[in-house]
Amino acid sequence: MTPISILKPVSVSLRAGRFRSATPPNPARRAWLELRTLVDEENIVCAFAEPQFNTAILENVFAGDLRIGQLDPLGLDHPVGPGLYPALLRDMADAMTDCLSDPG
Repeated sequence: MTPISILKPVSVSLRAGRFRSATPPNPARRAWLELRTLVDEENIVCAFAEPQFNTAILENVFAGDLRIGQLDPLGLDHPVGPGLYPALLRDMADAMTDCLSDPG
């Protein structure tokens, strides 16, 4: 896993006597920092993703502080038929239980 950096390069202008960012502000980075703060303040232990989304960013940003579960509301792993909906509900309930349960 490659960690992502949340720090921006900073350049120093001695002539002007002030600091300025070497890159423009990044709204996505700000949003991740706000999410990180919310997770810490509210003691959030689990986040869910759907199978079509890459969880690498969540895994990097939260680096073991947050369990990541997968919810598949489309039931992609199940055959279409009368058993699809009950299996779908069972899988999502199991995923929620696994992610939200205290690992200790």
